[in-house]
Amino acid sequence: MTDLRNISTTNFRTFLVIITVLLPLVGSILGQQQEEGFCKVNYNTTQQCQLLQHIEGTHLRDYFTEWKENMKEKDLSQYKIPHIGGRKLNSSACLINKCLSSDKFYSEEESGSDDKSRTIYKFYPGNICYEKYEMLSMSVRSYTNATSGIVDFLSKDNILTSAPLVDGCFNGLSKSLWCYEGQCGGNQEEKSEPDFLDSLVVYTEEKIHEDVYVWSFSPLGALYCTLNIVGRAEGEDCVHLYSDIKSGIVGTWRDGLMVHGKPAILKNFTINSDYGLLQPEMEILDGREKYTFYESTNNTITPDKMLSDIYEEMNLFVAPSPMKDAGEGLFTKTQLKKGDLVAAYNGVKITFEEASQSKELRTSRYIVGSWDSHLIDVPKVYRSTANYVASLGHKANSANIGEPHNAVYGDCDHPRFGEITCVMATRDIQPYEEVLAFYGETYWSQPQECNL
Repeated sequence: MTDLRNISTTNFRTFLVIITVLLPLVGSILGQQQEEGFCKVNYNTTQQCQLLQHIEGTHLRDYFTEWKENMKEKDLSQYKIPHIGGRKLNSSACLINKCLSSDKFYSEEESGSDDKSRTIYKFYPGNICYEKYEMLSMSVRSYTNATSGIVDFLSKDNILTSAPLVDGCFNGLSKSLWCYEGQCGGNQEEKSEPDFLDSLVVYTEEKIHEDVYVWSFSPLGALYCTLNIVGRAEGEDCVHLYSDIKSGIVGTWRDGLMVHGKPAILKNFTINSDYGLLQPEMEILDGREKYTFYESTNNTITPDKMLSDIYEEMNLFVAPSPMKDAGEGLFTKTQLKKGDLVAAYNGVKITFEEASQSKELRTSRYIVGSWDSHLIDVPKVYRSTANYVASLGHKANSANIGEPHNAVYGDCDHPRFGEITCVMATRDIQPYEEVLAFYGETYWSQPQECNL
C-alpha cells in the first residue's frame, strides 16, 4: 500500500484534481444507471419515467387544485361577454324571463351594498323552470338596472350554476358546483351547499360557446374540451386528465364520449386570459397504441385486453400479497391522495337476472354492483395479468373484517369503458402500499377463493 506521506506535493495536488474530476463523473454515471434501472422496473419507457419525474418536481397538481378552488370563489362578472356587436340582447327569450313568465314561484328581495340587490325566487310544481329545467330556486344578484350581475340556479339534483348577466341573459363564463356524496345535507338545519366544482362553461347570448375549450370535473379527474350545443364534449385534441394530474389521454370526443385517444403526460399549464381557464400542455407518449371507447357487453370485456391504462401503468403494479392465502394484490408506485381514482373495475356487464340463473356467476368472487342497473364480472380467463391488463381494479384484495381498508368501490364514468365501477382511495395511500378495499359482509360468507 502506498504511504501518502511519501507522495510529493505536486503529485498530491495532481491526485486531488483527478479525484475531484472523476468522483462527480462516476456519481453521474451511477445515478443515470440507477435512474434507468428504476425506469425499466417501474415504467414502460424511459421517456415516460423522465416526464413523470419532471411533473413530480413542478407541483402542477397543487397549482391545478389551487386554481380550481380560486375559480369556485371567483366573481364571474369579470369574465362576462359584453353586448354583441353593440346591440342589446333579447332578454324576453332568456331563461330568467321564461321562469318568471310562469306562475308557481315565490320571491323575496334583499338589499345589498354597492348598489347591488339580491332577489331570491323559489319554484314550485307547475312552474316551467321547475318542470322543464328541474330548477328548485334562482338567486339574482344585480345592479340597480336589474339586467346585469350574477344569476345562481339550484337544480333538483343539487347542482348550483352561477353565470354573469348581460341584458338579463347569462353571457360569459359560468361555473357549476355539485354534491360529491349525493344529496347535500340532511334536515334543514344541516343543509349544506354544493361544493364540488362540476364544470366551467362559456356562454354567448345564453348559448354554449362551441369554439372555446372549457373544463368539466369528476372524481376521476378532469376533461378539457369544446362542447356541442347541448353541452356534451365534442372536439379534437381534447384532454382527459386523471386525478393524479399528470397522466391523461389526448384525443377526439363526440357527443360526450371519447372516440379515440393516445396516452400522454402533463408537462405544464398556460392560462387563457379571456376567461381565466387553464390550458394543459401534454406530451403524447411515443410508439403507443390508441385507446378507443368500448363499453363491455355480457360476453365481451374489451377488444384491447392487453392495452394497459396510462393512469394505472403510472401508479400501480401487481405483486404477491403478504396477506395469508390472498394470492396476488394491487400495490401503488406513487402516493395516491384521498378521493383519487385507484383503478378501474371493468368486466363483462350482466343483469341481476343473468347472475341469478347461472351457477358460475352466482359463485363468482369477482362480481361487483354498478350504476344500480347491472353487475360487472371479471371472467376467470381475464383474472390473470397474462391475459388481461386493460384495468386492474379486480386485483385489489379486501381488508379482513374489522381491519382498516384504504379504498372503496363506487360508480364512475371512465373515458375508455363508460359507466363502470372504480376503486377509489378513502385516505392517502403511500408508495408500495397494498390497496385494500373491503368487499362487504356477504363476500366473507361465501367459500373462499384466491384472487388470482
